Amino acid sequence: MSLRNIIRNGGKALPPRPSLSSIALAWLGSSLAIAAIAALSQLSGQPWILGSFGASCVLLFGFPDAVFSQPRNLIVGHVLCSLIGLGFLKFVGPDW
Repeated sequence: MSLRNIIRNGGKALPPRPSLSSIALAWLGSSLAIAAIAALSQLSGQPWILGSFGASCVLLFGFPDAVFSQPRNLIVGHVLCSLIGLGFLKFVGPDW
């Protein structure tokens, strides 16, 4: 067992590397989702892109079997974060 393996995974074996087609599908799905949000942003004249959206694309398309990648977890997470963000905007203001 290599030192790199021990440091990165606590001695556990590394997970198998995803196939090239899986990587390409993740890239395509993420790119299309971001392009759709950008198009909606341009059509409405309002900014739609969020910093967490890219991370969600990586989870959803890159690791579809992970617990945090399940649609209910992503949707509830975004709704909860949006509500918290809007609450801070209302009570603290946009300066912070």
